[in-house]
Amino acid sequence: MADIENWVKEIQIHIIAGCSDGRDISAAFNTAKDKVIETNKSNGVLIDMPRISVPGVFATHEVISEIKGIIFGMEKKYFGYRQAGTQVEYFVHMMAHGNAVLKAGHTHEQFSYHDIEIKPASFNCGMMNAQPLALEFEGLLLSEKPTLVYGRRHAPLKFHIKSEAYIERFMQQVHGVDGTIAGNWIKSIVNLATHPYEQKKLLRDALDRDSAIRQHGIHITAGVQNYATNNYFRVDGNTHLLTILDDIYTMVANMSHNEEHEKRTGKQAPKIILFHNGSIINARARAIEAYSGGQTGYNGGDVFAIGGSNASDPTRDFGPYKTIGFYYALHPDHLNLADNLVVCGKTKEETRMMAARLRNSPLVNFMVRQFGAKITELPLADIVDRRQSFPHARPSVVPAATTPVAQATVAVRAGQK
Repeated sequence: MADIENWVKEIQIHIIAGCSDGRDISAAFNTAKDKVIETNKSNGVLIDMPRISVPGVFATHEVISEIKGIIFGMEKKYFGYRQAGTQVEYFVHMMAHGNAVLKAGHTHEQFSYHDIEIKPASFNCGMMNAQPLALEFEGLLLSEKPTLVYGRRHAPLKFHIKSEAYIERFMQQVHGVDGTIAGNWIKSIVNLATHPYEQKKLLRDALDRDSAIRQHGIHITAGVQNYATNNYFRVDGNTHLLTILDDIYTMVANMSHNEEHEKRTGKQAPKIILFHNGSIINARARAIEAYSGGQTGYNGGDVFAIGGSNASDPTRDFGPYKTIGFYYALHPDHLNLADNLVVCGKTKEETRMMAARLRNSPLVNFMVRQFGAKITELPLADIVDRRQSFPHARPSVVPAATTPVAQATVAVRAGQK
């Protein structure tokens, strides 16, 4: 439970569900976010911004459970403020990324996906090809015929993958799925413009059916960011709801980010894959700077990240898109990051549990062994001890004349959708 500070008049929890893609968070975004948070602080608004990093951002059971877990955790964290009558607001931002542009003759006043189109680009979300990637992974399992071990009991279950039927049996008993990895566990994104809207609707339905969550009146937004233009297009139709995320992207659009443009618009080529606790502030930037011994300043494109609120649950398996994300990151024909798998928890103990989770997951452990992945444990405590300059070695420059002042509170709070 957080100690009560007298300056806090309102608390906003902004849960960002963003893609694992190494280009998803720019240094400019981190700089703008930190400035907006500081501006709100000066107006008595405390901003807490945990992140779930998952390929494609699908509203799966795993992601929905994480979001609920964050909300319950925040209620404990800020219980004292609640008791003192401080207003606590929750926002979930379901995000996608791609070469989104306004259609000719359209404005974006209605926050509608009908106003934008997705043009071909190397930075359109890779999960548009998620199912072919899953087919490739299944093919590897069938060719290698590994024995997958599941369970921490005295007699764990063993699955010798000999055929598709054995994959079905494994999926049924381990993941509760009546099917296969590529058949019906992992699906491709069909349309990047409508995808975040669809996931927002699935999330809304799930949250509204949970009375313990529904009482908090959760706001949900959905949008598509363009790595090339730094535009962020809301597609949720909630024109009455403006949040600090809109402020942040407005600020980013006015920043200088020439160093990042090529990395964020070219083919994805991160330096490390990061498995992290989603509550660590600027986790990607802190990890790459510490991992390089302070020799590398953070730019968008440097870190492919998978993380969330339950990262340190050592016996919890991974859902479909985190699983295929590890495959994509570690495979030598894709991101080829097997030598640079970094695990970052808040403490040494948490980091050890996160590393154990990788080894306890039957599918991810198979990948770790198959690709000879080297796991580097880098707890936040060690990062702080190294006294590097975080979160940015080379901060973006904000033009004073054009940068808008972040709004201290949400413009309108009525009518969640």
